[in-house]
Amino acid sequence: MTIWLKVILVAGLGYFALTLAGCADAILSNDRIRDNTAGILGVSPNQLTILDRRSEMVNTYYIARTSSGDEYACTINGGTVLSAGLVNPPMCTKRGANPSGPTPSNLLQPKPVQ
Repeated sequence: MTIWLKVILVAGLGYFALTLAGCADAILSNDRIRDNTAGILGVSPNQLTILDRRSEMVNTYYIARTSSGDEYACTINGGTVLSAGLVNPPMCTKRGANPSGPTPSNLLQPKPVQ
């Protein structure tokens, strides 16, 4: 293999990797994030706004703000080309809450009827 062929091969693989990285936002849209997060937080999707979204590797980090003003720091794992677009349920913690605040497991528990 000549040096130029190796250079072209490495450049092509780099371009392919960058192209795949750019597809994560297309697969995991803000609407999909909002719908998944609304179900976890127990609010309607139209009562939720997604803010400060950023993606790192297979995780997407964002702030979910409800219409009542509550804010949650959330993470979704998946939604990339490498995971075939599949996502795990979001994990959200209410901002300003103590570390033992809401977790995915206790947010899904039924609330006591008063």
